[in-house]
Amino acid sequence: MRPWVRAANAICRRAFGVEPRRVGRELLVTRADVSASERRDALAELAHEEAIRRLLQAAQPNCLVDVGANRGQFASMIRRLGYEGRIVSFEPLPEAFAVLSEAAAADPEWTAVNVALGSEEGTADFNVSPSDMFSSLLPRSDYSRHRFGDKAGANQTVRVEIRRLDRILPELLPDTAERRFFLKLDTQGYDVTAFRGLGALQELVVALQSEVAVVALYEGVPHFAEAVREYEQTGLRIVDLFPVSRDEHDLGAIELDCLMWRPD
Repeated sequence: MRPWVRAANAICRRAFGVEPRRVGRELLVTRADVSASERRDALAELAHEEAIRRLLQAAQPNCLVDVGANRGQFASMIRRLGYEGRIVSFEPLPEAFAVLSEAAAADPEWTAVNVALGSEEGTADFNVSPSDMFSSLLPRSDYSRHRFGDKAGANQTVRVEIRRLDRILPELLPDTAERRFFLKLDTQGYDVTAFRGLGALQELVVALQSEVAVVALYEGVPHFAEAVREYEQTGLRIVDLFPVSRDEHDLGAIELDCLMWRPD
C-alpha cells in the first residue's frame, strides 16, 4: 500500500471512525470497528451484486420471476442495478406480502401474487418462524434444531395456496412464450420443487438464482450438488456461488446462492 493511502486511511479511522477499502473499481467504506466477518459479508454482497449485474447484461432477461420474494428485497436490488423489465413476485406469507404488495404498487411493471410455488397445485400448512429466513413449507432438520434452536422453530402455521409456475405464469403473462425469464428462487428448501413446476417453461429460463443447501436446514432438501445437477440438465450453467449462511463454529457454508445462465 502506498504511504499516502496508509496516511489517508489513518485519518479516516481517527477522524470519522470509518475504513475505506478499494474493491475493483468500487470503494467500500465500513466502520473501523466492524468485525472481520461483517467486513467479509459486505465484500461478498458487493461481489454478488456485481455478478448479478454481469448476468443481466449477458442473459438479457425481460421478466424477473421472483419466487419467495419476502418483502421485495431482490426485486428492488435489481431495479437499482438498472433492470427495467417486467417483475412477477410470489410470496405466501401475509405479513411479508403486505410490504411486498405496497412496494410493487409503486411500480407499473411489478406484480405481486400471494401464493406459494410447487410441483403440484393445492393447499398446505406453511411453518412460520420468528425469523423470516426460517419459515418454510418443510419441517426443519435435526441440524437446524441443534444449531439455531428456538429461533428457527415454527411458532404458528398459515394455510397457503400452492400453484405451479407453468399454470400461473400464462395467466399473468399472456405473452409467456416470448419471455426470457430470470428465475430467482428463495423458498427455504423448496427451490427444486418450485423449479419442477415450470414444466416445459424451463427452457425459457435464461438466468437463475437458487438458494442451494450444503447442509440441510429442512427435511427432504436436496444437497446442492443434486440441485445444481437438476438445473444443469435443462441447459443452465453455473456462473458463480455465494455463501448465504455459515456455521461460524466450523467455518463451513450452510447455504449458497447459485447463479446460473443459459449460454445461447
